[in-house]
Amino acid sequence: MKVLETLYFKENHELTRRVWDTFIFLNPKLPFLKTGIIKKAIEEKDRTYPTKAFKFKLYPDETDDNFTRKFTLSMNHGIRAINSLITLYLNETLGGDFRLQEVQQRDLFDFLRAALENKNRATNKGGKIVNPELIAEAYSSMRAIDLGYRVCTVDQCSEVLNSLRYIDEIVKKLEGILGFKEGGVESYLEGIVSEWNTDSGVVVYSKEKTPMPKRLKYLALDNSPKYSSILMKMYRKGLYPNQMRDYVGVEVIVRDNEERDRLIEYIRRNTSPTHVLEDYTDLSKGQGSSASGAGYGMKKFVLRVPVKMAYKIPIKIPRTLAYESVPVEFQVLTLEDHKQRIYISEASHFEYKRRQFMELFPVLFPKQIYASLLA
Repeated sequence: MKVLETLYFKENHELTRRVWDTFIFLNPKLPFLKTGIIKKAIEEKDRTYPTKAFKFKLYPDETDDNFTRKFTLSMNHGIRAINSLITLYLNETLGGDFRLQEVQQRDLFDFLRAALENKNRATNKGGKIVNPELIAEAYSSMRAIDLGYRVCTVDQCSEVLNSLRYIDEIVKKLEGILGFKEGGVESYLEGIVSEWNTDSGVVVYSKEKTPMPKRLKYLALDNSPKYSSILMKMYRKGLYPNQMRDYVGVEVIVRDNEERDRLIEYIRRNTSPTHVLEDYTDLSKGQGSSASGAGYGMKKFVLRVPVKMAYKIPIKIPRTLAYESVPVEFQVLTLEDHKQRIYISEASHFEYKRRQFMELFPVLFPKQIYASLLA
């Protein structure tokens, strides 16, 4: 019982229901395996199912064999991402119980047929679970499919691709809006590397030699794809990849609250015709979700930066359509916020991220599936 209380104390039934409605493969009732389409395809031994549908959505020009290979890789990318979170945020004993097994390359028809057979063998005619191990196997198969599908949609998401394609131009445009003066000066403040004057009259401090440090959510430090934080946000909030607006992030640091408000007012005046900043959040006032308290204050918002298309369209279009808009999460911290960020204990930051993971845990490991295995 103690294990169940530890793992599911953050369960939010409204959240799990909403996410399972969005991502049907994760629903512990396994509604996908109950559809007439899948039953008919298996009865008719239609081995093009569901590969044909997945190929249409993901890799329409690939052969079936190449698709199966790529989709298996994507499933395992997703599984490794979740395993990295389990290893990090659950202790070794509990983590060992829930670490996911990677899947072997297998035709999706056989994959789904095995899942359906396990589900049918695990439940009686009334639908009651009589074999918890088999129902967990069926659920694991559906979860692997969802992870693979979501990884593929992240890889092909135009917002992700645009974040990689336009990052340098985005930063250049934002630096132009703030009007950084040529060449910053070396700073001797603790945790600060450089200081920059701006057209707003506000001095910007930076932890790097550049005035506006940037980040790409999709890439790890070694420039390899990083799915863990993206999947965690998707599954915690029930979002599709194209609904996320923080694949690009930038930050600036200013002296104090007065200078922060002054800079934000300058940005508001020079970037928003309506004077409204999208998704404006003041974390110092406790805005955000229950798991979003990072331990230090900041104000953040989304700016949509228009950049010239980096590719040609095969039809003639008006010149006004030669731009596309890329959302950027813009964070503004004070020197005190930055100081707190530096000195916040590793344990405190770890607990902040762990709270987020524990909100996610019941989504990917439904109590309805795993409770009997832990009893």
